Amino acid sequence: MSSFTVPSMATPPSAAASPAWMPYTSMPHISEQRVPMPFTSAMTSECAPSLSTLSKMSRDMRKEIENIFQQAGCSMHAMQIVKRKFQKFVDDIRDELPTNQRSKFEEIEGFTGCTIPYQVNILPPKDHLSKGRVKKIRGHSDKGGSDKKKTEAKKKRKMRRFH
Repeated sequence: MSSFTVPSMATPPSAAASPAWMPYTSMPHISEQRVPMPFTSAMTSECAPSLSTLSKMSRDMRKEIENIFQQAGCSMHAMQIVKRKFQKFVDDIRDELPTNQRSKFEEIEGFTGCTIPYQVNILPPKDHLSKGRVKKIRGHSDKGGSDKKKTEAKKKRKMRRFH
């Protein structure tokens, strides 16, 4: 079994357009991806900055992070440094930001604007209060012709046998 090593390169050469490179070439740039902004119903109009300001700030941060990844390149040591510093950054931010974790029910109630009932009582239909004729749902034994038609059909079959 032989091993094959590829020299590190940022972009594939034009002659090496193999299927192995295709997933990386078809991926959009991080700054081109649309990321939904994390707005909650708790944000009021006076404390919420404008949407364009938030999107510009997030776009700038994404570009800076992408530049850091490009500077790290394919070096394992550099990527470990970036990962360690990024994890420290994430932990610091999580400590500083207030935690307003909402449950799934609270998110749905906030979205719909009404409360979710915890118990639902399903009552049987009241036939005596319904207007008009109440029809019974017929099963396989109820379907078919009337008894009078059935007996007449039997008599006709018997008469045909004798003729």
